[in-house]
Amino acid sequence: MWMSAATSSDLIRQRPPPPSGPSTVLIGTLVSRLSGAGVAINLFVVSDHGMAPVSEEIYLADYADFSGVRVVTTGTDVKIYSTDKAKLDAIYQRLEGQGP
Repeated sequence: MWMSAATSSDLIRQRPPPPSGPSTVLIGTLVSRLSGAGVAINLFVVSDHGMAPVSEEIYLADYADFSGVRVVTTGTDVKIYSTDKAKLDAIYQRLEGQGP
C-alpha cells in the first residue's frame, strides 16, 4: 500500500500507476473466482522480496542467549518458542533495537 502524509487531493496526483503484468492478471482471475464463492473472503497479497540480495548477515546469537528455547528459522524468518515467559522477555530485550 502506498502511503503519504499529504492531503487526499495530493494523493490523487501522486498515486503511482496501477500494477500491470502477469501477476496482476492472475490476481484479477483469483478475485473474480472468489467473488462467486458465496462467502465473504478477505484476500491479502504480500511480497517478501525473498530474491533480493543480502548485503549483510546478522547472527542473532551475537546479541542474545538462546539456550533453553526452541528456535525455528527459514532463513529470513525466526520463531522463538519457550514456556518460560521471562526467558522470552529477556531475549526480546536483548534483540530490541539491534541490527543494521
